[in-house]
Amino acid sequence: MHGKNKRITVALWVAFAVSQANIARLLLPLGSDVGRLQTTADPTVFRKIMGGWTPAQREQYQRHLGPDTLHPFLYAAALIASGRAVRQPAQPRAVTLALIAAPAASAVLDLVENAFHARFTARPDDITPRDAALSGAATRTKWALALGSAVWIGVQAVRGSRS
Repeated sequence: MHGKNKRITVALWVAFAVSQANIARLLLPLGSDVGRLQTTADPTVFRKIMGGWTPAQREQYQRHLGPDTLHPFLYAAALIASGRAVRQPAQPRAVTLALIAAPAASAVLDLVENAFHARFTARPDDITPRDAALSGAATRTKWALALGSAVWIGVQAVRGSRS
């Protein structure tokens, strides 16, 4: 990776880390319920969690959605920049395109998840099984795309450092 590109990539990862720390600061008071919201596709679980929260806790969760609107763009940009940084000259075009498309799709799915969660916190009794399943699918797919990209980039970085 060359000077300017390296600085941009590092700056994107620093911005992502700051954003992640801010979101964690907002969500930490809600404890393990946040993780349960992120991993369930069961409307009953959503309703139980939301029903167990005070109005202040639901507001706390909603407060994280503002910063979490920028956050997906930060991690997608950092992953895309990192993918370009470890790109090998002989890398197939499909791999290059996948390393752009996967983080971008992950970011879009993160925003979809946020939209569902904004609605769920505002009206927990209106959560349908279909909406809970779609939200859960968006969450799991966003993680698979982002983490899959990160792992591939990490493997390529290690291989590149051995060359």
